[in-house]
Amino acid sequence: MNNFCDYCKQPAKLITGLELYPHRDDLAGLSFWKCEPCAAWVGCHKAGARVHLGHASVTSDGTLPLGRLANAELRAAKSRAHAAFDRCWKSYAVWQRHPAFDDAAKYPAARRRLLYGWLAKQMKLPPHECHIGMFTEAQCDQVVSVVEQARSLAEA
Repeated sequence: MNNFCDYCKQPAKLITGLELYPHRDDLAGLSFWKCEPCAAWVGCHKAGARVHLGHASVTSDGTLPLGRLANAELRAAKSRAHAAFDRCWKSYAVWQRHPAFDDAAKYPAARRRLLYGWLAKQMKLPPHECHIGMFTEAQCDQVVSVVEQARSLAEA
């Protein structure tokens, strides 16, 4: 991460979840990047997590961002996109009716990978650029639309 906010170009600072979510003990020890002027933030991959960045794979030190800094509007859009998208891979019953269905993908991680590949094709993005954490509000809205359209076709 370049440590600068996409909105105001000011430097973001590394904080703990305790600052953002004082009522959430489960998030208190996690790291986040936050832009104070914009109130935009993003969580970080946990230390030790293997993360695929484009064509490379790295191990997070606990400060590697999960995506881009997000203001309140983008955080809400990401939540809507994840609600639609995650429903498709987290439930095997839903997955079985999805156009990206592959019977060999019985485990959630495999279903998620296949679904992101399908989503990349639908959105006409290179697979390494297709991740909700990096999307704009418009792209998040597109995720909801594409996923809901696929679900309605599967149910017809």
